[in-house]
Amino acid sequence: MLSSLPSPTVPTVSSRLPCLNSFVVLTKKPSVRRLSRRRGSITSSCSTSSNTSDDESDASDLESEDCCVVYESYAAVTKRNNQPANIRWSDLQRAQNTAEIADLLTALRLKRRHTRDGEALELAALELCFEFLTMEELQCATQVCTAFHDVVASSEMLFTGLYCHQWRSKMLPEAYVTLPYTDQLALCAARLPDTDYELSTRSSVNRLPNGKYHVVNNSMLRNFEKGAVDSLRGAKKLPVLSCARALHKNISYYEVGLKGCGSVGLASVSDAATRNAYGFGSGEHVGWKGISYAYHGNDGDFVFNDGTKPYGGEWSAFGPSWGRAVAQPENQEEDAPMFTVGCGLDADKHQVFFTLNGEMVGAAPTEVLPGDFAAAVSLHAFGDEAVINAGAAPFLFDIEGFCASP
Repeated sequence: MLSSLPSPTVPTVSSRLPCLNSFVVLTKKPSVRRLSRRRGSITSSCSTSSNTSDDESDASDLESEDCCVVYESYAAVTKRNNQPANIRWSDLQRAQNTAEIADLLTALRLKRRHTRDGEALELAALELCFEFLTMEELQCATQVCTAFHDVVASSEMLFTGLYCHQWRSKMLPEAYVTLPYTDQLALCAARLPDTDYELSTRSSVNRLPNGKYHVVNNSMLRNFEKGAVDSLRGAKKLPVLSCARALHKNISYYEVGLKGCGSVGLASVSDAATRNAYGFGSGEHVGWKGISYAYHGNDGDFVFNDGTKPYGGEWSAFGPSWGRAVAQPENQEEDAPMFTVGCGLDADKHQVFFTLNGEMVGAAPTEVLPGDFAAAVSLHAFGDEAVINAGAAPFLFDIEGFCASP
């Protein structure tokens, strides 16, 4: 895996290495004759995969005879295949000459020049070693001595790199990299893959290995006079995202993958009447009653009720429709498309927003009332399925980028 992390004494953006754990860089060494003409040059290893070594002049970029070849890293290939496997060298693909690669090589050259000049070389080496530690181990390292603490606390990439490795497929926005140590620690420590988010529903619920919840609308504990709609609601309010907490914002978000159709949104858990309106035993769509806000799939409307409106709530055109409102034969369920709908709450702005298949749909055209809100989903037809992700797995939508936006 790549990684040549930047030295703690080089805070400039241009020296920060992008594409952490994405590439392996192989660099052809200069000839012995050329090395003899380079006074004071130091050969330095610049890849934690021990595949990179290079000598450069102090003046500029690699000379024409030097050659950098960039491959995908083992970590990147494993992640692309979505399963751990024994990967051969021949499985690694040559990276294309993109702006991303150009930025990576530029950052590598700056890094080599910095370490060759002898500036904080020991700290840079420690940072490279610390890249292989877990979050808990990094916290322990800060207690060993002042030097270790300074390396961890001043690094721009150790904690953000850990976060990216688990929760994203690309680098975090600049706003996170420049955060102080305590906020970067909160970014990682407050988001855990084993976080529980209990659901109230009569549908069957199964927790998946990745921390998501698989829900199937298959309960027979009801009559079907009003249809087969079944409701599920979080037993507690949605937690504030760690990426929002690190930026001192108050944003919650969850995603649900659906086979079928339904409504996705938020329901108040501060209001007793709303708490009883959704969850176990309910056959209501979100937004119809109580204090609730939802994006409905059959027509793409936004539906909300503030607790004073009549049953059915207030409707307004909002975004694209999604899902299907008619149940399919059992032998066709396997081929049913999956739609991923996200719902978030910016409590500071009293605003609810929705995403569809990883893209922003928009903010709802009404202000959210104060209080605590839980995830609320209603499945429309018998046999419809939902997979709930309340933060235990990576999101399809770039929620970190959204939180970092003004």
